[in-house]
Amino acid sequence: MHNKLILSSGLGASVLIGLTSSSFFIFWSAVELNTILFIVMLWLEGEKGSELSGMKYFLIQGFSSLLMVWGVFYYMSFLMMVGGFLKLGVFPFHLWSLDLAVSSSWDCWLYLMSLQKVLPLHLVVNVSEGSSVLSGVTLLNLVVSCLGSLHKSMLKELLFYSSLFNMSLLLLLSSSHSILVFFFLIYSSLLIPCWGILKNSEVDYLQQVHLSSGGLLAFLSLSGFPPSLGFLYKYGLFSLLVSLNYGVLYCCSVMLLSLFMFYIYLSVFLQLKLIGSRTFMPSMSGKGGYLLAPQVFLMISGSLILYSF
Repeated sequence: MHNKLILSSGLGASVLIGLTSSSFFIFWSAVELNTILFIVMLWLEGEKGSELSGMKYFLIQGFSSLLMVWGVFYYMSFLMMVGGFLKLGVFPFHLWSLDLAVSSSWDCWLYLMSLQKVLPLHLVVNVSEGSSVLSGVTLLNLVVSCLGSLHKSMLKELLFYSSLFNMSLLLLLSSSHSILVFFFLIYSSLLIPCWGILKNSEVDYLQQVHLSSGGLLAFLSLSGFPPSLGFLYKYGLFSLLVSLNYGVLYCCSVMLLSLFMFYIYLSVFLQLKLIGSRTFMPSMSGKGGYLLAPQVFLMISGSLILYSF
């Protein structure tokens, strides 16, 4: 427990150092420190195959860091962008991240889907601002996320593609860093209750899931079901896309893909037969339900902010 607390503090500190640094050397040092601490966390979790997962993570992060350094030395922003995409685990470099997410513990999964995305996202946003390559890669990631989510029974795999989809949406806000940070925090607040419920339930597959009303609310919010926080999150994001002049066709494509992802979530809920099932309990006192309180507060306060855009 103490080791995990120390590692979590170190991961948070490395992210803060990387975000506030004005020197590439300091940023690169923070990224490497973050990588080492996360590898140690993977090993300490003691999951089956954790040593192999840690080695894969080390090799991928090491190679992507090499691309970053080459990009700086040769003044090639494209190499830095590719290194950032590789660290971020987006298409076409998403398979290593998927493999790691599936084989890791729920705690490491949460870090991989949230905190470990911060520094690579910061790098990609800074080196590819206004780039047409970023817009194309983002749209491809949205398509891959939707197709990858089809007919998935493993929860970590399904939520990985959901995370990839939402991370792709965040990349579209590269021109406004403060708004990007705000939406990233909202996304993290959507992800944490789902993680808490699934971790406490100790389930890995859809067939094992028995959700309370609190659990249903958490996953509906993550899918963007109105009038949840997830819906307000996507509503505000789409409003910003229009104001950022992405083009009508591009915005419509993103919205249609979002609707398709929402349909996938609804089909999952129908498979679980939650409506009218004995597994649907009318209380939020189940395991992980306490994690929904911040969401309720954020839904009320966040709606006022999002509707102001």
